[in-house]
Amino acid sequence: MKRITSACLSQTIRFEAFTPQEVKGEYDLYLKKLDARNTKYVIDDFQDNSHGVITVKIRKQYNTYHTGEYLE
Repeated sequence: MKRITSACLSQTIRFEAFTPQEVKGEYDLYLKKLDARNTKYVIDDFQDNSHGVITVKIRKQYNTYHTGEYLE
């Protein structure tokens, strides 16, 4: 039988909207939701370009699995 001992998701997320304020608000809301759910995460790369687009590379906890060394 196999058993998952630790897990982590690696994602690249692109936030874009009509105005830079909406993009920043959407990004902040995403982080607040992660914090509210007690989801562990590490932001590996953050790019905020002048065209109102935020691109984030993030490693985050998968469900409630132990993350092991993934987020160190």
